[in-house]
Amino acid sequence: KANPKLTEAVTAAPALTMQDGSARWPGMDHPVFARLNLTACEGSWTAVTGPSGSGKSTVLATVLGFLPLESGRVLASGEVLEGEQLRGYAAWCPQAAHIFESTLEGNLMLARDRSDRPSEEELIEVLRRVGLGEWFDALPQGLRTPVGAGGSFLSGGQRQRLAVARALLVNSPVLLLDEPTAHLDVESARALMADLDAATRASSVATVLVSHRPEDIARCDEVVRL
Repeated sequence: KANPKLTEAVTAAPALTMQDGSARWPGMDHPVFARLNLTACEGSWTAVTGPSGSGKSTVLATVLGFLPLESGRVLASGEVLEGEQLRGYAAWCPQAAHIFESTLEGNLMLARDRSDRPSEEELIEVLRRVGLGEWFDALPQGLRTPVGAGGSFLSGGQRQRLAVARALLVNSPVLLLDEPTAHLDVESARALMADLDAATRASSVATVLVSHRPEDIARCDEVVRL
């Protein structure tokens, strides 16, 4: 279902489209979802929502190329993608993205191959885009700041923002966000979503949000309910 107030401004061609998609895990008697249609356009947000067990994670698995569709197809800018072509097309930020016992720089560098190493300017810029700029400016060690095992030196909101920054550095046309506010309080969740909204729309990435929180879904241009 479209949000008419937001959809009017979305004119770009779809970066990702699922047409009549159906999928089931091995050994299941029936599909997790069937005849699902989903569109994600550049600079817009598409929500996938529904109760626990409705198939939200399965939708992500198919878009990421981890689970093949039983029927239907996935297209990128009008071209059909299958199997290995899907893997790596979209950048994924899972609900509990792992933060390594390293530095800010070390965690961000994981986004790309060494041959495409981002500059320090790119790293700092992406931290600002996800709302970590003011915090970063106060760090004596800058990008060399240790984050602790699992990001233990960071708050929950900072860990999630760092994970999204890493996903944005992949420079994929599609960003998949899996319950990004699941472990945050109401105020932290609201602030995070506002910053992510600004960061993704400014970069023209197509964002697919998996969430059950009405406050998160309200920001989206399109809503797919399972």
